[in-house]
Amino acid sequence: MTERLEWATGPDALASLDELSTTPFVTSTWLEAWRAAFAPQAAWRVATARRDERVVAVLPLLEHDGG
Repeated sequence: MTERLEWATGPDALASLDELSTTPFVTSTWLEAWRAAFAPQAAWRVATARRDERVVAVLPLLEHDGG
């Protein structure tokens, strides 16, 4: 079993989130719309945990003013 944690930024950072989503409010489309409305200057920084290439957890964070 291989486990790893990846950090992603940029426009495709949320892509792995859609593999786990079971609700429309935790999808890349919805979160990007929320960010555009409430934190347009912030950038995504997303941690994705994989086990044997399968996404098992995703933690989306917003980076704003270096924090």
